[in-house]
Amino acid sequence: MRYPRWFATAMEKVGKDVLAGHADREEAEGSLHDQITDDADFADEIISDFARRELRKWIKHQLRAHYQSDGSTVTLKDEDELLFDYLPPHLEVGIGRMAHQSVMTGKDWDNTIAVYENRLEQAEISYKAVRRAYDEIRPLLTDETLTTADVAPLVIEKRHDGQAAAQ
Repeated sequence: MRYPRWFATAMEKVGKDVLAGHADREEAEGSLHDQITDDADFADEIISDFARRELRKWIKHQLRAHYQSDGSTVTLKDEDELLFDYLPPHLEVGIGRMAHQSVMTGKDWDNTIAVYENRLEQAEISYKAVRRAYDEIRPLLTDETLTTADVAPLVIEKRHDGQAAAQ
């Protein structure tokens, strides 16, 4: 959910008031509550987001109870009978949030693919950077007792020589 700009400003103001001792938390919460209720669209978005999360939790709980109680071959703990046995039983559906394959919603699958696509992109970026550093440093580490710090002056010298030649 995106917050309106006014909310960030209001949060900062009341937060600073609390930290400075000019207001207590209850007063700050009341102020934010009043400002949120004045913005009907934002209040509606908060309520919708809350309802969506609570319904999702309730449905997941019901599915878990169903799979655990009906003797179904697919249970939350039965990794041998997974629909996608080439995947782990639990997949990341958000930062630090895992869900079992059997209870994942369409939105969970959308989030999961986004998480893994992002990781793939980040891995490619990291690989290229590490490969570049490796190609520069590894030929200089001719003795297994040498460290990067030992050959750093050579790397710096080569870089300066390369820059001078380019000019």
